[in-house]
Amino acid sequence: MILITGGSGQLGTSLRRALQDYPDEVLAPPHVELDITAPAQVSAFFREKKPDAVLHCAAFNAVDTAEEHPALCCRTNILGTQLLAQECRRTGAYLLSISSDFVFDGKKTGAYETGDAKHPLSIYGYSKSVAEDIVLQSDARNTVLRISWLFGRSPTNFVEAILQAAERRPLLDVVSDQIGCPTYADDLASLLLELLRQRPAGIFHAANEGCCSRAAFAEKILQLSGSGAAVRAVSSAEYPSKAHRPRNSVLSKASLDAAGLRRLPPWEDALARYFSQRKGR
Repeated sequence: MILITGGSGQLGTSLRRALQDYPDEVLAPPHVELDITAPAQVSAFFREKKPDAVLHCAAFNAVDTAEEHPALCCRTNILGTQLLAQECRRTGAYLLSISSDFVFDGKKTGAYETGDAKHPLSIYGYSKSVAEDIVLQSDARNTVLRISWLFGRSPTNFVEAILQAAERRPLLDVVSDQIGCPTYADDLASLLLELLRQRPAGIFHAANEGCCSRAAFAEKILQLSGSGAAVRAVSSAEYPSKAHRPRNSVLSKASLDAAGLRRLPPWEDALARYFSQRKGR
């Protein structure tokens, strides 16, 4: 049996669709049925369901809110991961945990490799960094997959935020000094299936091919949507937020190449397919 945590989120939703024809039973329980921060509930779930693998997508990922509620963020991202890792180690289940580009400070020139030193700038980034260590130290067979700039089947991603803003304003201020790799949840879900089948150990990076600034990403979104709104490129200093974000979030895909895993398609292609999927809702 395969357990998906965070099954109603962007990645979890795409993952459930991708696993529809998987030969093993797949469970994606809602929070009321499995609170990953409740020790007794997690233990009871593992005793009853006996999952063979856990795809850990659940996370507190409201980056700015985490600065105001650090205990809540760390409880979900650190304690929740710790409880899952403990049960996986006890039962021998494989754990694949989703992490983030936010474990880096963004000061590097060039793409981040899996072995680069971590230096998170935010509470969220700190919590994901600690969670990574828990997963890898719990069992050497486990996998950590770092991703960046995720967008998928959710009304709360960057794409939808830009489209909603464009309905209200003709000119949108978007930062141009944050560079990263957009990642389409449907494409990422296909890669997760490969990882589930092969179960390679260690840290991997995954994102759609290519990189861009937040402003360039927003411009492409408006272009594909047919919106008449425009983007005004601004600096991070002109658009302050509660959480510090890495200026460079570009993730190297060398880890996928080394493991014989396929890279994801270009982000522009992925965004076009997202809009096709969006029209079909």
